[in-house]
Amino acid sequence: MHNLRIVILQWAAGIFLAIVGALMLVAPHQFRSSTYLFIRPNLPWWGGLFLFAGCFLITVAALAPQRSISMVAHIVVGGALLLLASGFFTVSAWSGFVTYSVLGTAVLLSILALPSRTFPPDVKQTAAFALAMSVLAILNGALLLLFPGQYTAQIYANAAPYLQWMGAALLVGGVLLGLCQLPGRLPNAAVWLFHLLAAAALWLFCVMVSLPARAWTGILLYGGFGTVVALLPWLGARIHQLDTRSLRLRLALLLAAATALPMIGVAAIVGSQQERLATTQALELQQRLAETLAADTNEYIVLHIAAAQAIATQPGLVGMSVEQQTQLLRRFNTAFPDLFVFSTWDVAGNALARSDDLPLTPSVAGLPTFRQIQLTGSPVAEFHISRSTGRPVIAFGVPIHDQAGQFAGIISGAIDGTRISEMLTEPGELGLNNYLVDNDGTLIAHRGTTTKDGANWSQLPPVVRMLAGTTAAGSMTYATSIGEQLAGYARLSGVSGGIIVERPTAAVLEQIWADRDQVFAVLLLVIVAAAALGVLAARYLTNPLAELGHATERLAAGDNAAPLPDSQVTETARLAAAFGQLRHNLQARTAERDRAEASLRFLATASDTLARSLDYETTLAQVAQLAVTSLADVCVIDLKRADSVVERVAAVHADPSKAHHAEALRAFPPDLAREHGIPQVFRSGVPLLLTINDQETFEKFAQNSQHLAVMRAIDTRVFMIVPLRVGDQIAGTITLIRSGANQPYLADDLNLASELARRAAVAVENAQLYRTAQEAIQARDVFLTVAAHELKTPLTSLIGFAEILQRRSGEEPLLSARERRAIQTVYQMSERLNELVSTLLDVSRIQSGQLVMEHSRVELYALVAQVIAETRPALERHTLDLSGDQGPFYVHGAAYRLEQVVQNLVQNALKYSPEGGRVDVCLLRRDNFVEMIVRDQGIGIPSAAQAHLFERFYRASNVRAEQISGLGIGLYIVREIITQHGGTIVVESTEGVGSTFTVSLPLAPLLNEH
Repeated sequence: MHNLRIVILQWAAGIFLAIVGALMLVAPHQFRSSTYLFIRPNLPWWGGLFLFAGCFLITVAALAPQRSISMVAHIVVGGALLLLASGFFTVSAWSGFVTYSVLGTAVLLSILALPSRTFPPDVKQTAAFALAMSVLAILNGALLLLFPGQYTAQIYANAAPYLQWMGAALLVGGVLLGLCQLPGRLPNAAVWLFHLLAAAALWLFCVMVSLPARAWTGILLYGGFGTVVALLPWLGARIHQLDTRSLRLRLALLLAAATALPMIGVAAIVGSQQERLATTQALELQQRLAETLAADTNEYIVLHIAAAQAIATQPGLVGMSVEQQTQLLRRFNTAFPDLFVFSTWDVAGNALARSDDLPLTPSVAGLPTFRQIQLTGSPVAEFHISRSTGRPVIAFGVPIHDQAGQFAGIISGAIDGTRISEMLTEPGELGLNNYLVDNDGTLIAHRGTTTKDGANWSQLPPVVRMLAGTTAAGSMTYATSIGEQLAGYARLSGVSGGIIVERPTAAVLEQIWADRDQVFAVLLLVIVAAAALGVLAARYLTNPLAELGHATERLAAGDNAAPLPDSQVTETARLAAAFGQLRHNLQARTAERDRAEASLRFLATASDTLARSLDYETTLAQVAQLAVTSLADVCVIDLKRADSVVERVAAVHADPSKAHHAEALRAFPPDLAREHGIPQVFRSGVPLLLTINDQETFEKFAQNSQHLAVMRAIDTRVFMIVPLRVGDQIAGTITLIRSGANQPYLADDLNLASELARRAAVAVENAQLYRTAQEAIQARDVFLTVAAHELKTPLTSLIGFAEILQRRSGEEPLLSARERRAIQTVYQMSERLNELVSTLLDVSRIQSGQLVMEHSRVELYALVAQVIAETRPALERHTLDLSGDQGPFYVHGAAYRLEQVVQNLVQNALKYSPEGGRVDVCLLRRDNFVEMIVRDQGIGIPSAAQAHLFERFYRASNVRAEQISGLGIGLYIVREIITQHGGTIVVESTEGVGSTFTVSLPLAPLLNEH
């Protein structure tokens, strides 16, 4: 049973969490703020989890499964909402923390309201959701009023002047919504007003805060839940109509899910692929740009080193005076203005001259760069902090050689880092952050950052990757406090260090994210449309089924005329047509069954009446009285005496006031010399049905005027005459008359009357046999005729009543054990008698060639296994086993008759093993035949008796000696059944050792498989 008090909360929380999960998959950039830092690395997995959890709770709300499944769904959803709340708590986002905490707690607490709990009748059906929204609004309103300084995040920027007004609105709306949930009944207008005011406060928060920031979670939460709050009075009055087990609801959910989930998956995959492609392209672009900038920087440095080399190769440089060197350096410095100084140093590392007016710097003899140039004789360039300016510079030195080629000093130059910064600024249209660092991570030149030159950036991920990498260039992404960054880098070849080009991911993916926001909005609209179409489609598909269900209910109530649906759906139309045909057939069969039951009751009563006495005159009078209760207005019975004179033994009228008219008919027994009517049936033995519509026919059947007057007084119009046949002779007739405009007799009436006449004839015959004392004939005829054709019907009733007594004996505590055994004995003996009667009927049918079998495909192994399984519980001294091939063995035959064969052979094996022992039944496949072998360890069969074993009423001599009961006809019937199935049965036996019966039946051909 569904608890309607929490269903709105379940739907609201489930839909919200499912949409949040879809948002994580379709528009993951919505969760790039620090609030979601803890779930951002695995956002697709969290999105899938939230989508699953939301759909899980929606399914629980719709289908109301077992309590344990509902609890799991509530725990998963409540935990997910509290997880979101913890993220807001870590960044002190109190509004989000309160909202998700209240919602998650409400979902978890609703476990207590699952179907095993009961609630007072005044608890409203919408209480769970309304109370949660009330608490949510009150707490958020209180926070806005008491702690407005906590709401300084960018998302609240547009609403900053109105925060306290919004807080007051939320507080008042929450209180009013809570008042609606208190016991007692508010006026309907007040309920609607309070709900609309609470909804307006939530909508206000959505419009002022969530919409400007395009925060989908806030839009869904405050806007969506506000709408639900506004509709709560309407929903509460209609939620009781929700049928969680209806095909319509389940089909609508299935159609909506089948539309929404693939679209969410496709949108998530396509959007993710677009982001990856754009990110990859941006990284490739930034890496190429870094490589270009590195190449330009290398070329720039090499150009200035070449200038220094040109100075170093000036003729007579070593012999120039300081003034001459200074003049030379100034001329070259003028030609290369990016260099802020050229300097010369002697072989000892002492400064000689500078191109500027600054004082000479101390000796560089101890610097590694000087020693490296001295040892290698090659130029060296490096980044370092200038000792004179304190700014990052690119310094280089080239060796000076004398005329003998010996090291005579160096010429050094320095380029200010700002020159490189200007180069890095050139591709400004890309909006990138480009910078140059040396091998220690010191910032040499940069663009797009406020950091001072000379800062240590060795810990930045792209710097670490570049300096530690083995490749000259590369790219990467990394997270910062302001968002994810894309970085491309390239090492310099002429100097130790490299250039890094950075760009925020948001700048690269801004358009894609905007597109994904639009896709998500469209997706929401499509999902809503799909849900609506699902409801309409489900209604279209299930309305005919509902109508059909109503027709079924009406049929169960006895109404056969309820209208059937006219559906255009093929399956439903076929189902309706089949149901209509079924209803028609059921109606016909019910009428037929009622007629059959009435006939059976009539015949049972007649049989009981006929069986009461052998005084057939009295008995037939009672039968005539019985006939006028259902078959006729007047019943007349005539019997032929031994002298061939017809005697009217009974004449009865259904209306006691007209009994004298029927009695008057006694004076007119039939004259066998006449041509029409009763004499005609005596002569032909054929029943006669006749309707009298004219005077001439009346006169034809009347013996004289007095007889005609009696017939007119009775108003004889329709009559039926059936013969009482005793052996080959017509012993009498039963005449049934309907007066006036009663309906004519039909074939069913004739069959019933004929059966009545047959039973009456049997009674007459039995009485005659009794009277003539032909005991020998009576023993045979009564046994075969009465037992086979008459005892079956009362025996069925006897068995039925015995079953009732047996069932009730187990429920009746006052019955003694002896009485229960007596009832059990009655039941067992009636069953035994039924088997004997059935056996005799089979013998009679075999003799008359009327042993009818309805053949079908029968699986013999299953049939044998069933018989053995039903037999084993009653065994005390025997062991019964089934072995051989496992089958299946399909034969074409009558299942009932084949079961009769198996039962007979198994029961014989058990019966003729009076000392117990093992009975084996084995099934084997022999080409196109199946063999059933029944082997026992019983008394065996004498060899002389085996040739006559399957003859009627034959019993071997050792059976009589053992005093084992039986009629000697079981194996006779078995052989006949097997023969009619195209099979054979043989016996092998040794007296005192046991017997083996082998039945061989042809296998049915295999069915063609299509």
